[in-house]
Amino acid sequence: MGLRFLAAVRRDQSLRERLARLDPDAGLGPVVALAAEAGFGLSAEELRAAFVYDWGLRRAHYVRERAAAERAATAVAVVHTPRSGM
Repeated sequence: MGLRFLAAVRRDQSLRERLARLDPDAGLGPVVALAAEAGFGLSAEELRAAFVYDWGLRRAHYVRERAAAERAATAVAVVHTPRSGM
């Protein structure tokens, strides 16, 4: 349910704005209450677990994209390296 809430926040501008107005120092309680108002019944622990999972996926995607970009840059560098003795 936590991942569904995170996805809904990404899709719904109104939900994002309501979330942005929450006091970050108040902890996850207000976020869980907002999720409940939006129809997502979840606990603070479930929300925490969803964040961890979501950021793990984002990190894996970033690492994979970064590695592909580095491979492409290396291939271009090899192709464009002047040959010695020419």
